Amino acid sequence: MFPVHNISGRIVAFGGRTLRTDKTVAKYQNSPESEIYSKKRELYGLFFAKKAIQQYDFAIMVEGYTDVISMHQAGWRMWWLRPVHPLRPNRFACSAVLPGISR
Repeated sequence: MFPVHNISGRIVAFGGRTLRTDKTVAKYQNSPESEIYSKKRELYGLFFAKKAIQQYDFAIMVEGYTDVISMHQAGWRMWWLRPVHPLRPNRFACSAVLPGISR
């Protein structure tokens, strides 16, 4: 389970990733939508990345919770989970990289 923080740092939801390879089971499970959590509004990891994104004026968007954690462990601090719907990256940075993400 991964805690999802809003931009202020408050935990507003949880997400998880299944380890099962069964294609009938969703790969990711998230908290249900509520008054305080909307998957369209919250970007996993952005609370922790926003200072580095502003400092470097650059962001890297990745696909999954574990991708965000891997980027952090590798020393990259300007990442966030890519949004379900496009979000203007210029809120925090002028440049954003979306690595080749396959579905």
